[in-house]
Amino acid sequence: MNAIHAIIKEAYYDYVKEKLMVGSVYRISKFHSNESQDKYIIVEYRAQLLFNNRTQFIPLPKLPDIPQHWFQFVDFDKLHMCENNDIVLIYLIGQLKLVYPLEEEFINGRKALKRLLHIQDIRRQDLKLTLWGTLASEFDVDMIKTLPPPIVMAFTSTKVRRFENTIVNSGLSTCLFINPSIPEIEKYRANFNKPYHAPKFITTSSARHEHAPDYRREDVINVSTLNLQAGKKRQESHFCLQS
Repeated sequence: MNAIHAIIKEAYYDYVKEKLMVGSVYRISKFHSNESQDKYIIVEYRAQLLFNNRTQFIPLPKLPDIPQHWFQFVDFDKLHMCENNDIVLIYLIGQLKLVYPLEEEFINGRKALKRLLHIQDIRRQDLKLTLWGTLASEFDVDMIKTLPPPIVMAFTSTKVRRFENTIVNSGLSTCLFINPSIPEIEKYRANFNKPYHAPKFITTSSARHEHAPDYRREDVINVSTLNLQAGKKRQESHFCLQS
């Protein structure tokens, strides 16, 4: 399945918006194309489309077999290879575990809104992700509370940056999809469908919680070695067990 990134300049936004409906398929003509930019690439394709006020969108009555959503997800354990790399923006999927309250943060002297989320992938790996700005303030907690587990979230165009206790942050072009109609969601529904898989809603500031350990830097030990630790008091000790 191929995908391409289309761009609409602000001057033509209202015109194009009136022509398109989510979920419909169109025959598109009278647009420009351009070579993809060098950074902040949303879709890994060599060209981009440029829609304008002359672009024509003709609805197709008989829909071809085109999925409504397209994502190119990155595994959590590969995120460290994307850190501080702005060439291609990152797509993520996971079931929602924890939701923190909306908070204010000062970045370079300017106030910004943020909300911390914990998500978990199908292999039960946890990830902390920070939503910023409008995406953080418009995150509908009341609606989320009405949904049965699992609540699967797909994030587009995120940036892999370390900020306090998170590694992934939303950007200006990040979109959030809740329980999208994609094949990947069926595995989550089969593995996270119990009442205790429902997300928890934290009322205290995320700054009061400890930073998550970086498991890539922890020692791997076996069970027999772990037994030798029994009865010993250790502080800030994290182990990765291999079975």
